[in-house]
Amino acid sequence: MEKKQLWVAWGRLIALMFSSVIFSIPYILWTLYNPMFDAFGVDHGTLAFLMTMYGAVAIPSYLFGGFIADRFNPTKLIFVALLGVGVLGIPYSTLPSFNTVLIIQFFMAIFSIGLYFPALIKVTRFISDNMGQGLGYGALEGGRKLSYFVFNAMFIAGFQAAGEGVAGLQRALLIISIQNIVMAFVILFVFKGVNYNEMASCEGDKVNLSKVIPLLKKPVIWLIAMIILLIYVSSAIQGYVTNYLVSVFGMGEAAAAWFLTFTQFAAPLIVVVGGVLTDKLGIAKGMLITQALLAVTIAALQFVPAVPSSLTIAMASLLVFLIALYIVRGIYWTLVSYAKIPKMVTGTALGVMMMICYTPDFFMYNLAGSILDANGPARGYDIIFTIMLACAVASIGLMLILIKYLKGKKTEEVYGDVCTIENNELIA
Repeated sequence: MEKKQLWVAWGRLIALMFSSVIFSIPYILWTLYNPMFDAFGVDHGTLAFLMTMYGAVAIPSYLFGGFIADRFNPTKLIFVALLGVGVLGIPYSTLPSFNTVLIIQFFMAIFSIGLYFPALIKVTRFISDNMGQGLGYGALEGGRKLSYFVFNAMFIAGFQAAGEGVAGLQRALLIISIQNIVMAFVILFVFKGVNYNEMASCEGDKVNLSKVIPLLKKPVIWLIAMIILLIYVSSAIQGYVTNYLVSVFGMGEAAAAWFLTFTQFAAPLIVVVGGVLTDKLGIAKGMLITQALLAVTIAALQFVPAVPSSLTIAMASLLVFLIALYIVRGIYWTLVSYAKIPKMVTGTALGVMMMICYTPDFFMYNLAGSILDANGPARGYDIIFTIMLACAVASIGLMLILIKYLKGKKTEEVYGDVCTIENNELIA
């Protein structure tokens, strides 16, 4: 590959990394939970319904978004998605009624998941052909975290400059809206003239509805999806990190937002560490080790005294937990390679598994909000951490079952009734 082409490919990949700002408004609760809570004057359970709405739309969008990405120019889809979220963020920043915000969240889910996410994965695969798929996707995942740090730093600075609280929230939402609109045009410029005809010939990228039911009958699909789902429960709860620090330990709203933002800064290096570990030990061992690390760090959170004087200990424990979470999230989709899912059904298999494994977005916020409303911050978070720990331990159990299930099996035996197997190789 020529040096100039490599620079162009990396420039485009960096633009894709920073296009992840599209999730900053839908997931604003992650960073500015308490200002959102105060702005709308609702209880935790009602506020959590924002994410329930988002998850309800996102789940089917993972599958049907693939059809859209197959039939339209993915650059234009990413542009429209970013522009749509940016424009919707402007009325959001006026803090209208909660019902109006729910409607906005509904359309943001369509833009960010239905239009954006499948197109993002396809474009990444397209431009990674010349640099290596592993490097391309690994860099994308780490770079997305870095982009959160950069963009979050900008809107948190605006949040502080406006005096924090509700006024700061409005300023932050407006800044994120502008960020999305700017990135929309950056993507349009950077990918101008790109020909995606080559991508259309890659059948493994396409979603085929006729394969959905056969794949749903496969234990391997459910095992992988449930392993990721149980891990993703902890990722969904990540959105309560700032509220945990503010409500239990008395940390300032801006300080809590900065803490969560700075954890994103180290994510690129952390994801690389996880990838290197997996390459050296193998996917199965790498997953088990990182899953065990996640479980231990969650357990440690339960031993932090729920008093303001323990703020430093709480921050340290959360930092270690988030590091473990970023590592395991950076490698859990390698299970698709571990299970040797045929390339001919990769797109459909991913769509099916994503519909299952990302369902915590639909229910976990609501569950956590109800727990906090019923039990208060200290006792409520203790219950939430217990649920997270149980899920983390269960994910380890399912990983062991997956290893045992695939051991000694060949691809023809597992997938032969779904699609034609070109190489009948041993899976594990």
